[in-house]
Amino acid sequence: MIVQEAVRAVDAYVASDVLRDPRCRASITDSSRRTLSETIDSSGLRRETMPDDLRNDLPESARCSETHLKRHLADQTRLDDDDP
Repeated sequence: MIVQEAVRAVDAYVASDVLRDPRCRASITDSSRRTLSETIDSSGLRRETMPDDLRNDLPESARCSETHLKRHLADQTRLDDDDP
């Protein structure tokens, strides 16, 4: 049950917790263990460094976040200005 949820979550921290938990390890299938290990490996969690493909995406992600934040703040300012 928890193992299947962890596999579906595709979350490296969850995968790591599940693989370290003795109760989960006792019931995990080889397939689920491989999937969770691959989730951890692709995230760079245990490497203490960000994988190249994620690092390369980071500047564009930051620009996108900046654009959306500026738009949200501008909208919020307009709403505040409209209040009597």
